[in-house]
Amino acid sequence: MRILHLIDAIEVYGAERIVLDLMEYQNRRGWRTLLGSVGGRPDQRRPLEEAAKRRDLAVHKFPMRRGVNLIGGRRIVALAEQMNFDVIHSHSYKGNIIVGMLPKLVRKLPLVVTLHGWRPPHKILLRLMQAVERFGIYRADRVVAVHPTLAGDQRLAGLRNSQLQVIRNGIIPTTEHAHSADLSEKIKTFTAGRFAIGAVGRLSPEKGLHLLVRAVAGLRQQGLNSVLTIFGEGEERNRSPATGKRSTRPCE
Repeated sequence: MRILHLIDAIEVYGAERIVLDLMEYQNRRGWRTLLGSVGGRPDQRRPLEEAAKRRDLAVHKFPMRRGVNLIGGRRIVALAEQMNFDVIHSHSYKGNIIVGMLPKLVRKLPLVVTLHGWRPPHKILLRLMQAVERFGIYRADRVVAVHPTLAGDQRLAGLRNSQLQVIRNGIIPTTEHAHSADLSEKIKTFTAGRFAIGAVGRLSPEKGLHLLVRAVAGLRQQGLNSVLTIFGEGEERNRSPATGKRSTRPCE
């Protein structure tokens, strides 16, 4: 089995790590995988590409301009045919659009789309792109949602039952500890003797971490000696939970 994984990612967060873990697992089973890094300039070195190479995963760059680039999608399909891939597996909106919207007579290969989540469509352009993406998703042979709530989204209401499947993200067990001893001690001191709550994830608006902060604040107001520890990186890292404004001082 030969699988071409497509993703357009600038940084390495949850979905990107899941893709890399999946490729490692598939390689161990004897399958052949290739990470297709979609978008960006030809000379641009993306963190995801570097992370894949550190894991000895094969990477191919597909530089292309922004927007609906069906010519770029045709290049991807042509390479997949040339390298005798059996399946194209898309993990981001750009692959869903530029490959999914190609006629099956052109695409030929089966297309699997995994939906890792949608960003809130605050901007008109993002709302438009998500509307276009639905056309590509509906033309996929299989659509995977990583959570039942995502599978029940109204944007997927037109999919056939046989087309949509829920497969939760897996976790590869590891004995490695990424945090330093100093950080570990700081967390132990911070949480000692208290009702401790932890959250791990990308710090972005759709994760709803501001709601968790408010919930913990409510617990404290009710007299529960509770604390919250959040682990992650992202655009919301320097935003003050109290004011909602960005701070110039990094959060600790």
